[in-house]
Amino acid sequence: MPVFPLWNLSLRGNIDEFLFPKKPLLASDAKRFVALTIVPLVFLYLAAIAHPNVCTSFSMWDQPLRFALPSFFLVLLLGVYSFLSLCSKNYML
Repeated sequence: MPVFPLWNLSLRGNIDEFLFPKKPLLASDAKRFVALTIVPLVFLYLAAIAHPNVCTSFSMWDQPLRFALPSFFLVLLLGVYSFLSLCSKNYML
């Protein structure tokens, strides 16, 4: 729970910049500040009611993640390797 204010601060800033790019700073608009604070709090509160036990959610996703994560990291590793080898070949030319 102590991490929530930091998470909410960065999320609120990112959502504000994404939805309202031309508006003034968030600190100068009280209505927008309250709305961008209350909406994530209500969403998280309702999500906590819907899934009160995190272990239930993890047990549901345990088997798919066991196979998905290694393949994701393998693809990521191969992509980085091919990108670096392509960059090194271009520098040699």
